[in-house]
Amino acid sequence: MQASFRAFSALQIAYAKLQFSMHTKYANVLAPWFNQINDFLWGGETQHGEQVGNLCADLNGMGGGAKAFRDGEDAVAPLFCAMADIGEQEVMEEEVPFLQLVSKRVVRDNQGFGKYRGGMGYEMIVAARNTPEWGFMTVTSGAKFSSVPGLFGGYGCATYPLAMVKGINIFDIIKKNPEEFDLSMERVMNERPFKGGVYTTYHMGLQFDRSQEGELYMIAQGCGGLWRCLRARP
Repeated sequence: MQASFRAFSALQIAYAKLQFSMHTKYANVLAPWFNQINDFLWGGETQHGEQVGNLCADLNGMGGGAKAFRDGEDAVAPLFCAMADIGEQEVMEEEVPFLQLVSKRVVRDNQGFGKYRGGMGYEMIVAARNTPEWGFMTVTSGAKFSSVPGLFGGYGCATYPLAMVKGINIFDIIKKNPEEFDLSMERVMNERPFKGGVYTTYHMGLQFDRSQEGELYMIAQGCGGLWRCLRARP
């Protein structure tokens, strides 16, 4: 199924080029949407003593492709279901023992170069709490090489990392120092503010990893394809 998402982009590119060549246009020509479901899968024992396993609805946010006259829509919807809901973490917290400390934050500089840029994805930071046994893994494709092309010379989206901070309890840290709640993948991995933490970065293909309370797992959705590369005139 994961590989099939690349077919969506291939069809979008072919149709966009055909549409661009038509004299009369009935809709905007746009570059491909972000086509991968970067997402957390999770499982373990809940705060209610139940054994569960599932994935987040955050996969339903995919940046839209750039248009001929403007940037794409940020985290608009999945390309396979434009009316899908992204989901609310507050509802999930009633049933499962982890928190999205950062949920659907659109961040800077996660796009490529082009006259018009693809819509940005969002960042997610999660941590388990109040569970005797829990773990996370991730699902993605295009984690090492981008599978989202641009249009008419525009760049495709970047590849996006998984970042983790093990050996800390973020909830204890925030309780003692509320100012540390200013979390972002960029800040945490560059400044490394939590003493004693083990900071690691990987491609976003994490196998199931057992999580201790308060350890941070960070990923991001990607951007849509870009429109036309900016080049110097001869």
